[in-house]
Amino acid sequence: MSELSDDQRALLAKRREAFPQLVEDSAIVAESLIRSVCAAEPEPFLANFELFVPAIDEIFGDKEITPDDIERVRLPLFYFVAELWIRTRGGAWIIDELPESRHFGQFMIDIPGTEPGRLLRLSPFHLVHGYLTAPAPRSLRSALASLAPRPTPTTTN
Repeated sequence: MSELSDDQRALLAKRREAFPQLVEDSAIVAESLIRSVCAAEPEPFLANFELFVPAIDEIFGDKEITPDDIERVRLPLFYFVAELWIRTRGGAWIIDELPESRHFGQFMIDIPGTEPGRLLRLSPFHLVHGYLTAPAPRSLRSALASLAPRPTPTTTN
């Protein structure tokens, strides 16, 4: 591992300071997004975040998304995707502290991989940015599945 530059150390210090608030805000902001968008009672969606993914695609899937739209929904969707991975895949917030990583200093989610002891490090920001800037039609469900496919259950005889 290479030594950190002054800029990298400063970035990590800033991220570490913000980290507890990010973790605390995560569920609150994600649930607030669901409540603000739902035309129905949000409780079924709050109990199972995956039920809300089609509603997001219904809103944004075929829409031309402007820079103002991106600015307005990027953060709530960032938290939503992170909470989805946390609640459905056993993920946990981390700060990427690997100097050689393209996501260095970013808030990421580690989810258990398909092999015991292995983690899959995912960027909710990267996924959300890609989703919002993709041409229509876009699918959050497809983006989620391509980035973090569900492990295939194995059976033993």
